[in-house]
Amino acid sequence: MTGLKTNEQAIKDAIYKQVDAGLKSNMVDKAGHRWSIEGYTRTVITTTVNRAHHELRTQRMKDYGQTLCVMSWHMASREACAYIQGHVVNMVPPNDPRYNAKYDSIYNHGYGQPSGTLGINCHHNFYPFSEDTNTNNQHPTVTPEEAIKNAGLQQKQRQYERSIRDAKKRLRVAEELEDETMIANSKTLIANRQRKLRQLIKEVNKNDQILARDYNREQIAQSNMRNDENR
Repeated sequence: MTGLKTNEQAIKDAIYKQVDAGLKSNMVDKAGHRWSIEGYTRTVITTTVNRAHHELRTQRMKDYGQTLCVMSWHMASREACAYIQGHVVNMVPPNDPRYNAKYDSIYNHGYGQPSGTLGINCHHNFYPFSEDTNTNNQHPTVTPEEAIKNAGLQQKQRQYERSIRDAKKRLRVAEELEDETMIANSKTLIANRQRKLRQLIKEVNKNDQILARDYNREQIAQSNMRNDENR
């Protein structure tokens, strides 16, 4: 019986190892990190939707030869966007005859590159702007340096969210295997990671609303968990 128990545990351990490793995609970033299928899919969908929204919004201005836009702003921003968010910008490069020298260009801030303005996971919006009829009502309350720092805090939140999802996947498998010990351990792990996430958000938001709890990012597919903290 002891040998049988050991074999069963070895099988469970192998399954848990596969769960922890996750399904990997063929996408490898510059740092050599291979993206998971889940992370890659989320990024592709988010980027595609944002890009389609941007193209629909700016197509009309292109039809009328407009080249200026007001860029929205966020409390957290990548470096490429931080210095021009909230400002009027050129949607054409500096060597374009229609370029307005009074304003910066998105082409000076990595436009067309994955990490640049309107790149992967960029959530900024661009609103057509005419000097004769429009006023820029975007007034950022953070400096570019603060926005970049906040983006780092936001990435820390994303790490906690991923760790919560990972623990929930392990819990799901433990329930399927009827592994009571792992079920208890996984529930404790989930609770601890959620507590750390709450503490992070509370600490960061002491003075300004920078981070927001997003339960969707903590969910796994077809979850049966009922408690709000375990959704």
